Amino acid sequence: MTPVTRTQAFLLNVRYTFGYLAGACLLSAPLQLVRDWHFIDALLSLLYGGVCVVIFFALVPFTRIDWAGMRLPEYKIFELAVIRNAFILCILGLIVTVPGRIFVEHGSQFLWTVTVLMGFSYFSLKVQTFLIFPEFYRDAIQRKKEGRLFEDIEVEEADGDAQPAAAREGATPSPGNGAPESDGAPPAGDGG
Repeated sequence: MTPVTRTQAFLLNVRYTFGYLAGACLLSAPLQLVRDWHFIDALLSLLYGGVCVVIFFALVPFTRIDWAGMRLPEYKIFELAVIRNAFILCILGLIVTVPGRIFVEHGSQFLWTVTVLMGFSYFSLKVQTFLIFPEFYRDAIQRKKEGRLFEDIEVEEADGDAQPAAAREGATPSPGNGAPESDGAPPAGDGG
């Protein structure tokens, strides 16, 4: 297996950015209906959500990676970057549509809802990452700054029989990952 390249890391960011946008757009459709039954806004929300879903799935063949090597702190930093990108795209969409009235009056209302959803997601994850648990994420933040966030991740093989990196290296799976639970005794050879 080969490590994730910069291009693949970029495409992963693009893919999951559109995935988060799809989720926010599709979630905003019922919210548009609750607000005075704005069918046009709900329809725009579904349309944009559908386009984002298509982009998300179109990038799957280029972004198949073995997620087993990524730890939770690195994933959360990756998720924070993806949500930030989606939030920025929403803000840019507002800047373009509000003054020009591109979608008459409906586009900006729909984008406001999606922007608020993405902003809430971004700021709640940012608070969790940097204010509540900064020591938990410190190493992952440093790895991201150095461009090493995907360093331990490998590209999956196309044949579908790829094993996680831990299995290939002879690591013993932990309970909850398919391994039998232990009786509470430490593993042999871990004497302390």
